[in-house]
Amino acid sequence: MSDDILVRRGLASNVPSIIREALGYWESKLAGRRMPARRDFDPVFEIPHLLPWIMLVDVLRDPLDFRYRVIGMGIAERSTKDYTGRHPPPAIQ
Repeated sequence: MSDDILVRRGLASNVPSIIREALGYWESKLAGRRMPARRDFDPVFEIPHLLPWIMLVDVLRDPLDFRYRVIGMGIAERSTKDYTGRHPPPAIQ
């Protein structure tokens, strides 16, 4: 990934390689949009080594709410609780 993407995102050029790779993957899925759609991702086949650090959040509408669909084990192990399939605690909403 080129440093201009890092600069555009407000990141220093010395970010860890895992961040560079994840951001490069994200950018490759944008296709000119602000955000990629869920159907654009296939992390199991495309970036399996990043799966421990992936979090997918469902955006629920009417009323607006959020639910953790997937929380990678790297994240879950560093959290106080596994929130997979749950809604965020009220303090974060």
